[in-house]
Amino acid sequence: MKRVLKAIIGFLLVLPVGTFVALAAFHGGVRGEAKPPSRQDTLAEKARQQKEALQKELKERQAALKAEFDKKKEEFRLKGEERVQALKNKLGEKRAQKIEQFFRQMVGKFESAIGRLDGFADRIEERINKAAETGKDVMTARDKLSLARQKIEEAQTFLQNARIRYSEATKDKDFKVAFQNVRTIVSELKDKVKAAHSALVDAITALKGIGRGTATTTPVNP
Repeated sequence: MKRVLKAIIGFLLVLPVGTFVALAAFHGGVRGEAKPPSRQDTLAEKARQQKEALQKELKERQAALKAEFDKKKEEFRLKGEERVQALKNKLGEKRAQKIEQFFRQMVGKFESAIGRLDGFADRIEERINKAAETGKDVMTARDKLSLARQKIEEAQTFLQNARIRYSEATKDKDFKVAFQNVRTIVSELKDKVKAAHSALVDAITALKGIGRGTATTTPVNP
């Protein structure tokens, strides 16, 4: 036994130093020691965290906007009788009802459209997240969706302000002028909703490009 040990020791003593280094590296690899993350991996993780933070901030802002939107909507509804009576005094009953009915119908229509677009945006985000989990490159799709959400938010804000502008637009005692003012507000709101819809279609197209399941949306027909 002693001869065997002496032979092994003697053999190791004549080995070059590099051999010990290689053996140590091999032993570490076998033990599964983790390699330090590369600079590229670190930057990618940092970018991912920043994007998630921005998405969280956007969702929180959207929630706050929706709460404010619902509040203004209720205030507009509660002041409906007072507003219509004021219009009757200036324009007459039939004309007042015509303007009020037109505005309410159009605002309700676009409000529903914005709600649908918001829901589709959530569905698209779910699909993007699933694609990301499989290792697919979803950066373009996320950027497109982020832009679409911004456009949806702009449409929501404009709709909220439209109710405020309505009272100002109907101050004119000339029915034609007042009605045209209201039509202008509705037309601008329509453009905002169409821009949000178009941006959402771009996000869907980008989603198709990553080879994952697709979401579908219905056309906005103001």
